[in-house]
Amino acid sequence: MSRDGSVTARARARHQLVVSAAGPLARRDDRTGMREVLSALEEYQDAARGSGLTVSEIWLDDPDDMARLGLTQHEPTSGEGAVQAVRSVIKALDAERRVDSVLLLGDDESIPFARVANPVRQRFVDRDNVVLTDNTYGADSDAQLLAPSIPVGRLLGGHGLSALALRLRSVAREHRSRPRKRGSYAFINREWFEETAAVVKTLPFPVIRRQSPGHQLTPESTDELDTAFLYFNLHGFANQPAWRGFNPARGKYVTAVTPAALRQANLEGATIFCENCYGAQLVGNTAATSCARMAIDAGARTFIGPTGLAYGSFVNPTAVLGHSDWLAAEFFSACSSGETRQGEVRNIETVGEALQAARQVYMKHRKDTLTAFDRK
Repeated sequence: MSRDGSVTARARARHQLVVSAAGPLARRDDRTGMREVLSALEEYQDAARGSGLTVSEIWLDDPDDMARLGLTQHEPTSGEGAVQAVRSVIKALDAERRVDSVLLLGDDESIPFARVANPVRQRFVDRDNVVLTDNTYGADSDAQLLAPSIPVGRLLGGHGLSALALRLRSVAREHRSRPRKRGSYAFINREWFEETAAVVKTLPFPVIRRQSPGHQLTPESTDELDTAFLYFNLHGFANQPAWRGFNPARGKYVTAVTPAALRQANLEGATIFCENCYGAQLVGNTAATSCARMAIDAGARTFIGPTGLAYGSFVNPTAVLGHSDWLAAEFFSACSSGETRQGEVRNIETVGEALQAARQVYMKHRKDTLTAFDRK
């Protein structure tokens, strides 16, 4: 990747597993919707092939699909069961050609998030009993949970199967011709601006910087979001749609971003890294109640964020960069230059590889001092 985040050379050949369960998807819609998804998936496979990506499609609850791999069909009623089924599929496919990435198709009811016990046990500090994650799908074992060996993404369903089909076709279009976007946008809680300055330095340039209090995104100001990369580090709260800044002088939170404001944004092809607590709290929410879902509806190619309470340098003041800030800095460095900040991982060509490398570097440097907050 180049300094502005654009791809500069043809990516090397890769193999992706697209996996879901047809039964739960079909129960959400009629047969026409399912046919749309299958047609869009074929379109995606054709487009991906042209950019060097071979896509293998497996439906966990299809007996014929699973029998071809010597496996039995699986109804993914729980995250744990679905994870084991996907790991078996990966192992079977690896015998012919290594799986380089996994794309989960659908929402939690189609292929469930894994529910992992929250490593932070003090409930007066962190109210989350479990952490929802897709990391387990890319891990060879539970020991790899924090830094999976295979990048994993999820394409959300949204409002019916027609929406899922539209997203598949959107991804297909990007394989044929990537949006010509440049630069980055950063929106940060003012109290944390100094702590996250090192993250902002790694963003592909030019960079638009915003702080809260002081700025609120409105439908009229969304033109400034038309960049390749977006970085949000604001306050988020469980089951609340708005992202906020904190005004210490008044001792109150102020609204910074709402789903309604994002509805007007052109985020087609954008990559978003969000550090806000509950920034990716997807289950039980719609685009009207979730900035993450609205950003995806507005065309964002990638959304990375926490499903629960998150931690940054502000709660780890002895570190130059800590927790999610460190991950963000490594991630954006990998996106802009093709390698992590100290060059420990090189030749990075995809967003999935960039996040994977960021996790690997984080684990390497923190392995002897890893806390429960790091793990979360």
